[in-house]
Amino acid sequence: MYTFLGRTGGTKFRLHEVTLKIPATFLLLFLAVNAFAQSDRGTITGSITDPSGSLIPGVKITLTNVDTDTRWETVATSTGNYTLPLCRSAITH
Repeated sequence: MYTFLGRTGGTKFRLHEVTLKIPATFLLLFLAVNAFAQSDRGTITGSITDPSGSLIPGVKITLTNVDTDTRWETVATSTGNYTLPLCRSAITH
């Protein structure tokens, strides 16, 4: 027999208790994994085009954090594409 809050129960109560603990455990594990997946950095990618839509290679791109004056720079590839990796989240221009 199992006593809980003055009530006596048998195996049905224990099975119900275990049934509730399993989903709660998985929920906590899921939330813990997602918490570690968060980051304060991101990657910005894009293409440089002229008004007619043609890609422009070799353009220098500068992203500036206005709070810290940190700058990320890159040059567009021969196909006009660029990537600024691992940029810290902030207000930028």
